[in-house]
Amino acid sequence: MKREAPSKTAKLAAEGRRATKLLRGKTVAVVRRHRAGEILIEFTDHSRIFVDGEGELEISIAGTDDDE
Repeated sequence: MKREAPSKTAKLAAEGRRATKLLRGKTVAVVRRHRAGEILIEFTDHSRIFVDGEGELEISIAGTDDDE
């Protein structure tokens, strides 16, 4: 029996779950913008996430007012 390849949606969902697992419990130290199409998030343990895209990237932060 031939196995079907996972759909793009399933692959993206799996990637999101892996990222969530790797990032759980980390604390953001700094967010940097070197270029309009790049975002760098550095954590207190010195691990980093780079987001790089074509065109300008916008940072949108949603949440509650609990931090005020």
